Amino acid sequence: MDAYLDCLRVSQADLKSLKVIHVTGTKGKGSTCAFAENLLRRHGAATGFFSSPHLISITERIRLNGASIDDDEFAKYLWVVWGKIKACGLPVPSFFRLMTMLSLYVFKKKKVDVAVVEVGIGGKNDATNIVDNPSACAVTSVGLDHTEILGDTEAEIALEKSGIFKRGAAAFSAYGQRDDVTTVLADSARRVGVRFTFLARTTLWHDSNRKRIASDLRATRFKPLSCATQEKLQIAPPLTTYRTPYNSKLVLGLSGHFQKVNASLAVAVANYWLQRHRGPSAALCSPSGTLTASTLEALSSTDWPGRAQIIKLPQHEKTTFFVDGAHTLESITACADWFRDEYRRRGKNCRRVLLFNCSPGRDPLRLLRPLARLSFDEVVFTSYDERPALPHPRFAQDAQAGVHEQMAAAWPRLLAEEVPEGKNSEVRVVLGAHRAVEHVLSRETGLKMGEEQLVLGTGSIWLVGNLLKTLQPEKRL
Repeated sequence: MDAYLDCLRVSQADLKSLKVIHVTGTKGKGSTCAFAENLLRRHGAATGFFSSPHLISITERIRLNGASIDDDEFAKYLWVVWGKIKACGLPVPSFFRLMTMLSLYVFKKKKVDVAVVEVGIGGKNDATNIVDNPSACAVTSVGLDHTEILGDTEAEIALEKSGIFKRGAAAFSAYGQRDDVTTVLADSARRVGVRFTFLARTTLWHDSNRKRIASDLRATRFKPLSCATQEKLQIAPPLTTYRTPYNSKLVLGLSGHFQKVNASLAVAVANYWLQRHRGPSAALCSPSGTLTASTLEALSSTDWPGRAQIIKLPQHEKTTFFVDGAHTLESITACADWFRDEYRRRGKNCRRVLLFNCSPGRDPLRLLRPLARLSFDEVVFTSYDERPALPHPRFAQDAQAGVHEQMAAAWPRLLAEEVPEGKNSEVRVVLGAHRAVEHVLSRETGLKMGEEQLVLGTGSIWLVGNLLKTLQPEKRL
């Protein structure tokens, strides 16, 4: 990566001027970045945001001040970067490396105040880790994913993700991590020499305290965040311990209880960044822990498509779609909890439908198990109309068909194991997300008076992208 950036005349000094917030994790890193970017932008910073993967258009990966880069600008900068790489005689980079270089080049040219950069996979060996001097680093919830690359245990994966920590940068972690993850992250932070932050209480942790962190995370009584910038390790609390201005309520723009963890991490990181680069008066909360009105507005207006998103179609009043790009056991479990809360809130007069697909290389039965407990009336195993990235034969409909038939055949067994006395589901395979949506909507005519249809689409970010393209064809993400 160094040779490519040299070729593009993007120096480490240039990257330092971007005041990067570097975010990794297994679950929630995109949502955390979205919250952080919106908080910073709503408080006057010109923002750049690099994320992956994209749902519909490749331009989603590079956002400027909250909006995807314009198609023409994307093409212009892509050809400039590609031309420079060819002129330097360098090997053709991987797709993700090219997108990383392109984003950093664009952010430099646009002179953003802050670049929020989401790690692709892992941390230490990720292309985004070319940034030597980030302003802050953050680790969202760590779980098992990409084990063939990152390691077989959560602790091994945490070690890989802690590779983004840099001396002189503040480091933050989401609360609720496993004890072994907590220990690994703390050890890595100590070795690098960063100011490591767990979202717990306002105590300052020194190296001698690190063994107490894991147990105290469970036992501590959370206190409001002291918003003063501190040279030692600053520890911030969950959202529930913040105060709000009189007659105000803290509401998140993203659904799901798990988003509270992501938002609290984003508040801690954005608050640190604003105070470090804009001064104490830019804090997101008062010294007593009362969030400002603009902070509440930013949290409530954050949008991150395809993650715990609820879609209602005006022409189909009886059907509501719930889409979430969950693709790990932890994220599927959180997705199931979210959907359960939503249908219970609506009462018993609901027909529940599952649209499911998972990417090649995943264990579909492992992911389906938490969903089997939701008592779906109908389960539809579907496929991608198209995969919005580099095409691969494994993603073709004909390559997926056999897998979906196997999942359909296995569903009754999963039901018997997870909910022995539960009701059976109608099970079918409908290849193509567009056709699957059409099928679900056609079932509206069979609904009883006052009955509504709740449809959960999950299992793959690529499926969610296809669903959004079908449900909201005119919307630019």
